[in-house]
Amino acid sequence: MTFVQWNCRGIKNKKIWLKVPPFSISEFWVFQETFLQHQDHRLCSSKNYFYINRQGRPGGGLLTAIPKNASGRIIPTGFSHNFNQEILAVEVHFKDFHFIIINLYAPQGLNIDNVKYFFDSFSIPVFIFGDFNLHHPFWGSNRSSPLSNDFVEWLQNSSFILLNSSNPTYAAYTGSASLLDLSICSASISHAVDCYVSESNFESDHYPSSTQILYNILGNIEQYCEYR
Repeated sequence: MTFVQWNCRGIKNKKIWLKVPPFSISEFWVFQETFLQHQDHRLCSSKNYFYINRQGRPGGGLLTAIPKNASGRIIPTGFSHNFNQEILAVEVHFKDFHFIIINLYAPQGLNIDNVKYFFDSFSIPVFIFGDFNLHHPFWGSNRSSPLSNDFVEWLQNSSFILLNSSNPTYAAYTGSASLLDLSICSASISHAVDCYVSESNFESDHYPSSTQILYNILGNIEQYCEYR
């Protein structure tokens, strides 16, 4: 089972790339900054879509796509969606598996104090994908940005694991590179998860990250729930 996470900086003019790997071979798409309007969200006939649009200003927008043979529903978060924070949570049933996908975009850096209780509230496996816009030595940066120390403290004391902590996911026009797009999952399933960053940015300034999980590990979900 494969997920691809990407800050696409507008998907409407990049639809052609969805026909090639890693997008064409990923069952789940988790996109940020889609810049889409309501009528634009059907990108592929083999997937169902869940999305939120930026409120109060152009741009932004989150989209999570799941296979047609999966069922899903948006989980109300209670958060306001504005230019500082966008969060989309989808509960998914796929074959015999049951899990949560959290899609987020925090252009000024994620304030973990606003969302940690929501992240920690689930009793089934959770995947968190997004553009966190945080810098910290924990994932290779040479500095700590505001809000990042609180985020790392939460992460180290939570039941989640950071899956990507080396390859940059963002390249500025000046040539500098940063790891801003993080992939996180529940610790109980992290040992069977592989994550890598694409070598192409597909006309964005962010590089897609692919996360693959072995099917057999999800057979342990019942044990996970009993433990929780």
